[in-house]
Amino acid sequence: MSDPMFGLGEGKLELFVDKETIANGDKITGRVKLTVNSQKSAKGLKMKLIWETSEMTDKMRTHAGKREREEGMDIVTRYEKKIDLAPEGVFTGTKEYPFSFETAEIGTGPGNAILSLSAWLDVGMSLGFSQAKAIVVTG
Repeated sequence: MSDPMFGLGEGKLELFVDKETIANGDKITGRVKLTVNSQKSAKGLKMKLIWETSEMTDKMRTHAGKREREEGMDIVTRYEKKIDLAPEGVFTGTKEYPFSFETAEIGTGPGNAILSLSAWLDVGMSLGFSQAKAIVVTG
């Protein structure tokens, strides 16, 4: 999965995961491939994992004098972890940055788990780029 960054032809970021389906407690591994066609100063290459568990809700409410059933999803737990894949500096060329997240430290919660990863080159106030990927969590 990749997106062009900055302007057309200036570079791209690709986010690869080794497994797109994991079980609770598995390690998430992969790499970010960054291609920058001309030198670009940045505050670093960053990555974030977001883990949310949710439960279906079934509520009754009164609207205009009638009782209505309302279904939805409530977030029960939310965990975020950020890592720096590369420190502040000048980026140019193509380089791969491996990553690893331990999901055992997150723990489990009730309901359905949603896991998403995102990576971005932090260029401050100017237009940067990012890449996101969802991972299916079983058991």
